[in-house]
Amino acid sequence: MPENIETSTSVVMTGKRMARNYLQMQKLFSGLYMQRFYRTLSECARTGRFLEIGSGPAFQTAEVMRRFHPAEIIAVEPSLDMISVASEYIMKCGYSDRVKFVEGFVEDGSLIRGLGQFDLVYSTLSMHHWASPSIGLANLYQALKPEGIMVIFDFRLTHGESNHNKQKPPQGMESEKTDIQTVLLHAGIKKFELQSGLLFQTILVSKNL
Repeated sequence: MPENIETSTSVVMTGKRMARNYLQMQKLFSGLYMQRFYRTLSECARTGRFLEIGSGPAFQTAEVMRRFHPAEIIAVEPSLDMISVASEYIMKCGYSDRVKFVEGFVEDGSLIRGLGQFDLVYSTLSMHHWASPSIGLANLYQALKPEGIMVIFDFRLTHGESNHNKQKPPQGMESEKTDIQTVLLHAGIKKFELQSGLLFQTILVSKNL
């Protein structure tokens, strides 16, 4: 039976049926909430090597490849069931030669370092599953090339350092910004831009901001 497993690092979604259902849901509904993310990537105007964190069944992976034509996408995903479904989908889309899936967690610094450096690092609706956003963001920041950009798109109500010990968040958009600013500062990231909408927020990080 599909289930979510909470580990010391992140939530892992298991079950191929769940992965396939999630893929179908993204096909049907992602156009309703992902346009801001695509606009941000278009404004960043990056090519070359991309790193995706929490790629799930790879619908967004394929969309990023189709829209922006990077030379390569390395997709890090903790669920082997998601990777299995994602690999099938990427093969059907014809991108298998430019997409590589890696099982692992964003908090694993040695894993992220071993992947090299990237022109663009991005994540969509994944950070709220991370056990330690500050560790994850610090690892991703180190993976950026000197001119690279990081784009994190997630729910606006993303708070705290752990999925396992969530406390009641502060109220209001400004307190939410303060909360994520604290996480970014803990990650050693001092230059960033926050864009908050009704439901979602975008974190834009560049070493040259």
